[in-house]
Amino acid sequence: MAYSGFYTITNMASRTRLDLEGGNRADGTKVVAWSAHQPTDQDYLNQVWEIQPSNSASQGQNTFANAGKSRYTIANARTGTYLEAVNGVGDDGAGKDGVQITCSKAGEDRPSYQEWKIISAPWEYMGNNGIVNVASGLLMDVEGG
Repeated sequence: MAYSGFYTITNMASRTRLDLEGGNRADGTKVVAWSAHQPTDQDYLNQVWEIQPSNSASQGQNTFANAGKSRYTIANARTGTYLEAVNGVGDDGAGKDGVQITCSKAGEDRPSYQEWKIISAPWEYMGNNGIVNVASGLLMDVEGG
């Protein structure tokens, strides 16, 4: 399945949504898990994300053989800044596996940090998807949830 359009991204375990902290446009703004806003709420667009095929990836045919190979960018609807794995690595320097997710302007020098794969969930929430950063290979998750 190819993805393109506007979505809210919900963690099925915590029932929280991916949220751009404060709707801030500055590079490096943290992305957090937050309770769901309603479309009539002032901060609703902090939780709306535009998913588009990445221009830097070879997309190929969307067939079973290519499943999980398509790459996407995910931009906040309010600010137009892109989800990015900080430094694109899987160790935060404190010995914890994980990467802080932030939003930044599009960066030609770090495209894989801003590229994501959408995969079928191989866990208890079947029928849902996971989001994996291309540079780190890590699945997006909520710390402690």
